[in-house]
Amino acid sequence: MKKIILLLFVSYFLIYCQKKTEKLTPVKYISKINIEKQIYSKDSLTLVSSIQKDISEHKGGYHSKTFDAETLIIIDTIMYSPNNERIFFFVITKSQNKKLYPKEMSEQEMSEASKYSNLALDGSHFQGKAYVAYKKNDTILRTQFYGITTSEYENIESVRQRQRNIFFKEFSAVNEKGYEYNVDDKRFWDNDYFWDKMNRELENEKEFEEMKITNPENIYENPRSR
Repeated sequence: MKKIILLLFVSYFLIYCQKKTEKLTPVKYISKINIEKQIYSKDSLTLVSSIQKDISEHKGGYHSKTFDAETLIIIDTIMYSPNNERIFFFVITKSQNKKLYPKEMSEQEMSEASKYSNLALDGSHFQGKAYVAYKKNDTILRTQFYGITTSEYENIESVRQRQRNIFFKEFSAVNEKGYEYNVDDKRFWDNDYFWDKMNRELENEKEFEEMKITNPENIYENPRSR
């Protein structure tokens, strides 16, 4: 029990103390793609269905059992490439705080552990993830988990602000190849290194799914689990 409490405290301390470096997108490069409201709404519904599938199968960014059929899914922001063939979108989920704790914990143990968290035991929390999607002839063919998850917040606005900070301010400040441009930068869509990497990971995912069917005895865990 003491180990669980200590882990919760250390995790919160590390998140709180992280220093973020920001690099804003120059105004002249900010992407402005106009999408018809009808198309945006249609895509939103498709993306919700895709995330529901990931949650039900515990795939993509939803391997944790914290996510289940009761998880509320919100497609917060959809960004389109100029040719409308690629999408970068933010997902926000709402779940009960009790589901953050192991199922074997008693109500009393959860109540004690929750004293070291900023989330009320009987409340809910919001969490954000980033995904990409691929379209052809105005139809979304596939979604793909990008890999960044926010902390748990007690309100949705905090998640929205954190996601925008990550992808519109901090992304291009990362000193690594593939992070040259923020996601709201029109040049982001022409960043071949980033999209080639995503395509390679997509191929790895396909191979993994095929392997599960043809050679299930060789499968231990999803290589995209994070």
